[in-house]
Amino acid sequence: MSQQEFFNKLIGGNGRVVAKLTSSNVFPFVGEDVLLKAITKWAQEVKFRKIAGVEETEVVETIENTTQENESNLTISSQGELEQIVAARNFAPDGTTELFSTTKNIVLHAMSAQVFPYHDVEVSSEISRTNQGFTIRIKSDNGYDLSRAHSLSVYILQENGSIETHGDIITQLTNEDFTLVEGVLVSNEVIISTRGIYDIETSIHDTLEDKTIQKRINKLITITPRLAARPDVGQIPFGSIYGDAETEIKMYKTGENDLYATFTPPNKTYYHGISIAEIPAGYDAYTLVLSKPYAEDDNVYTRLRFGANGNNGVPNASGTPQFTWENPLVITID
Repeated sequence: MSQQEFFNKLIGGNGRVVAKLTSSNVFPFVGEDVLLKAITKWAQEVKFRKIAGVEETEVVETIENTTQENESNLTISSQGELEQIVAARNFAPDGTTELFSTTKNIVLHAMSAQVFPYHDVEVSSEISRTNQGFTIRIKSDNGYDLSRAHSLSVYILQENGSIETHGDIITQLTNEDFTLVEGVLVSNEVIISTRGIYDIETSIHDTLEDKTIQKRINKLITITPRLAARPDVGQIPFGSIYGDAETEIKMYKTGENDLYATFTPPNKTYYHGISIAEIPAGYDAYTLVLSKPYAEDDNVYTRLRFGANGNNGVPNASGTPQFTWENPLVITID
């Protein structure tokens, strides 16, 4: 008797069943799968009572609980408010007498997919260089099926440009430029050869519903100047520019007509600087790669001090005329 009383007290203090029911999506569309997850404590048996549609028969799935985390999948068959229930319980040592139990529920707000062509737009890379390609991705919104018959127009525009102004249109893509991949329309590779910031405007016309949805995303794409090609391994610089404090810019001819330069600033807070005006003109791409100066304790105190030519009294004259908007000097780290 004393052992039984001790057992009942133990169960009463620590064995009350606790459960929590969650869903992977409480606003699913018809045809979508929903994952129900029950997290329990002290439960020996879990029952999922599932309903896939308002006119469907309830399905009961019983799981002998050992992990205290159990999942069950549900495919939505119709729209409506669909209540899902999980019941968890444990038993006395005889394995049949129920000791404690609890139930939890969650309501799924199932919806039919939209037939209007709602969609969203993204790009594989919002920042690209003038020699790098990117793709445009059209994703469905509100459950619209992008495999439905439709016509598509995608415009890449100058920043704040208009499709009504011919000069603002960088390129136009249509259905033929996109492939449907796992429910997402993915464009062929796009390359913009001019640096700048660009907008995207899309228009999808659903053929069956005769409905058009347009969307515009400003400043979605930024195109930066391309980098000069890297030197070959062991390539010797064709020239150097020297400054005080033993500073040196090493220059390499790379690619078809690129200039790749390297510079390690000195580990000191002041030096007179080094002139980048001596970098020769006539190249298609300029890149100056910075390296961290060496210090035994790895604590470096330095600053970049680049010099240029004077303007000789000419207002707004460039001290480095070899660098232009189309062919600037890109300073970066490797």
